[in-house]
Amino acid sequence: MAEDQEQENQFRAARLEKLAALRRLGVDPYPYGFARTAEAKEINARYAALPAGTATEDSVAIAGRVRAIRNSGLFVDLHDVSGKIQIFCHKDFLSAEQLAIVKLLDLGDIIGV
Repeated sequence: MAEDQEQENQFRAARLEKLAALRRLGVDPYPYGFARTAEAKEINARYAALPAGTATEDSVAIAGRVRAIRNSGLFVDLHDVSGKIQIFCHKDFLSAEQLAIVKLLDLGDIIGV
């Protein structure tokens, strides 16, 4: 029982440190709102025929829960009410500050991208 409580305290301490780190980076971890412009299902349908490796100038805002993080944060699976979309977080496309934020993500976090 004491061992479970100690482990829980370690997880809590780690989460609180990540919260403090986000604030040091200037991120409001609990924003009042986030203006979504699309849902996962809509984005997947819109770009289904796009050939692999093709880039567009399109910009969308999507929000959901982090369900998987792979390759040290390079790929983040984000789930919203309509389905899943994979977020690609590559150093060539993100600033150093944005990469630092990605490294602070945990499974279950609700984020806007």
